[in-house]
Amino acid sequence: MPDGDLFGTTQQGSLANFGTVFDLVSLGGSYQEQLIYTFPATDGDFIYGGLVADKAGNFYGTTRQGGLNQCPDGGFAYSGCGTVFKLASSPNGTWQETIIHQFTQPTGNRALDVGCPEATLIFDTAGNLYGTTSGCLTGGTGEVFELSPTSKGEWTFKVLYRFGLHPNDGYHPFGKLAFDAAGNLYGTTSLGGSGSVQKCNSSCGTVFELMPSGSGQWSEKVIYNFQGKEDGCYPLDGVVLDSAGNLYGAASGNSGTCTGLVFELSPSSDGSWTESVLYRFTGGADGGVPQGGLIFDSLGNLYGSAATGGSSLCAGGCGVVYELSPTSSGSWTEQVLYEFTGLPDGEQPSSDLTFDAAGNLYGTTTYGGLQGSSCVILGCGTVFKLNYASGTWTESALHLFGGATSDGFQPYAGVVLDSAGNIYGTASVGGVNGNFGGDGGIVYLISQ
Repeated sequence: MPDGDLFGTTQQGSLANFGTVFDLVSLGGSYQEQLIYTFPATDGDFIYGGLVADKAGNFYGTTRQGGLNQCPDGGFAYSGCGTVFKLASSPNGTWQETIIHQFTQPTGNRALDVGCPEATLIFDTAGNLYGTTSGCLTGGTGEVFELSPTSKGEWTFKVLYRFGLHPNDGYHPFGKLAFDAAGNLYGTTSLGGSGSVQKCNSSCGTVFELMPSGSGQWSEKVIYNFQGKEDGCYPLDGVVLDSAGNLYGAASGNSGTCTGLVFELSPSSDGSWTESVLYRFTGGADGGVPQGGLIFDSLGNLYGSAATGGSSLCAGGCGVVYELSPTSSGSWTEQVLYEFTGLPDGEQPSSDLTFDAAGNLYGTTTYGGLQGSSCVILGCGTVFKLNYASGTWTESALHLFGGATSDGFQPYAGVVLDSAGNIYGTASVGGVNGNFGGDGGIVYLISQ
């Protein structure tokens, strides 16, 4: 969990600012959902990233679109280039939303497009926020940015690095960032680099490092270029570090040109990095297309989700949650902890996972669950829990999203938990101000 013990002032069961409480259709006990905030277009549309909390229990997140700055992309006039928002809790249980930054697209130079943030933010120890923008896919390339709080309660925005300005640099970063002990930032770009265009259509993606200097500037270094089928392509989330400074991540792959896999990058004394493939997915019972990030347990095992594979009840498979465990010989073995079945337990888990203090896992599926009015075909998505007991894992669907005008749908990001066990997260679309087709989005609280 970010920033240690979260939300010390949050009261379990507090009412959201719309006063709306929904009874949940639940396979895992009696839960209730509360809307903390539902987004109008002026505040943001499309919430792909998750939430991060400060030590006071306030939440921060991003919207891919929305805001007041128009951001046309590929001929389509989006409602805005995206925002960074803050949700502040109060003692009476209400939440106040504030836009702390609105992204814009510089006129006349698409290469400097700074819009469309899609990743979960991270904090440094001084309370500054860091994130990435994807660049809105068409024309833009993406960036890494920092937001610093001022004594007046405002936030100062700074671009640390813009992608695509140098050959083989990488572009379209979708994943969150990670710090090492020295204060360097690491992340991935889904495309770009010097990988094979033939194998990856438009190049295979990169892993990068950003290093701060004493003058406040940052320098970028591509530490790995993916090459395609052999070593992976299209990393969609970020990386995690172990205590020795090795990096771990997942490359999503795609059908025919490269496979989904989990990789490790190890640094050498000369500054180079060596990639090792820890596990290569087949797309069958073991899963395929890993889109979410990885997390460690205390024993050094890795956990993640794969959006496809597993149960054949869904076309291409409904997706799995998996564990990778190191062996004494240096290899890694995969164990599928749960296969989703679509309806009602969920389909296409694409989120990061979260542990609670008891070692149980939480996450979301983008589809499956209920076939609501706005998501009849694939389902509206779920929040799930994997309970660990006596060496086995049991899945419970804690919440089945109901559609656009009730409680949102299509959650892409994972969840965070407070010290009382309350669950907080985002759904990309829907809510009071949303409709099917992509408007709105919500922040929700789930509690027993």
